[in-house]
Order: sequence, then C-alpha cells, then structure tokens
Amino acid sequence: MEGRNDFGLSLWAKDNEKPGLIYFYWSDTSDPRGKKTQLWNRDFFDTEDVARASKHFLCYKVDASKQDPGLLKKRGLDPAKMPALVVTSPTGKFVCILPEVKSNVALKDALEQAVAQYFPDRWKSYDQVFQELEKLLEAAREDYKLKKYEAALAKVATIIENPVRTSLIERAEELQDVVKTKLDNLERKEK
Repeated sequence: MEGRNDFGLSLWAKDNEKPGLIYFYWSDTSDPRGKKTQLWNRDFFDTEDVARASKHFLCYKVDASKQDPGLLKKRGLDPAKMPALVVTSPTGKFVCILPEVKSNVALKDALEQAVAQYFPDRWKSYDQVFQELEKLLEAAREDYKLKKYEAALAKVATIIENPVRTSLIERAEELQDVVKTKLDNLERKEK
C-alpha cells in the first residue's frame, strides 16, 4: 500500500531522508508494561541526551496495547515485552528492534549505534558535521582565551543546537558553563 510502511503507519514525507524510530508503549498503567512505559518516559525520553540522539530520526509513538497482537508478533515484537523501540528505513521498512536498555545513556548510545550501523552514509555525513563543529569548538576555546566571551558563547550555542553526537555537545556545554561563570565574575567585579 503506497504511503504506508511495514507497520501500517502513514509515512512522514515522500522526500524523507531520516530513518524512523517507532516507540511502542503500553498505556494501561495498571499493567506491568504500562508501569515500565512510565519509567521509560521519565528516565529515558525526558532526558536531554536521548532527545538529542532521537533528532537523527523521525519519531512515531504507538500504543501497543491498542494494536493487533498478531501484527506485533509478525513484525518481531512480543506484546508481553513492551515497551520497545523499532528502527525503520526512511521509507518505513523494518530495520531492527533496539535492545532493551537500562539507562538514558545506553539508549542514546543505542540510537547513535543504529544510525552508524544501518545508515552508514548518513553517519558519515554526521562525521563531516561533527568535524566542522569540533573546529568550531576549538575556535570558541580560542575566543575564550582571547577574552572574546560573547563570540565564544555564540559558537558554543551553534554546537549545542546541532543534533550531533552528544559527546561534542557535552564538551560545548562545559565550555559554555566556564564562559558564563567568567562573564558573571566580570560583572560582579564591575559592580
């Protein structure tokens, strides 16, 4: 059926280039799967690093408790083991089910590894962006050394807004904190 993917969901856009990420959750919170869903939502999806890593994907959220168990099983999902995350191609074809993770950092890593493993050309383009942003981070550090604090903050903000691997963003945020602290201290001295 045109316009539908392996999971019967409408595709995002015909010119989509991002892989898909389908989050199969369980809405009934009286069920252990629903309680686990609540934990995932709080401990994983409400974290900044997972939010950044998920920018590599177009994301769907599907209530598995309202899906045909036969369809879920046909797609390799066990309704008894919800919630689950499925990666699809940009056209919606099944790629893999992500392994169950125990932390937001592990989920962030699993998302990035899925892009690197299943979409290497896309990951290479991220590598190019990553290298450019690495240079920008170095330039921000130089601006800081030259006491060009506003210029350093502007460069760091560009890095933080970009959905690249979070290790670079974490380093940019560390520099951002240093620069802001320096600016705060300078303001106090002026007063």
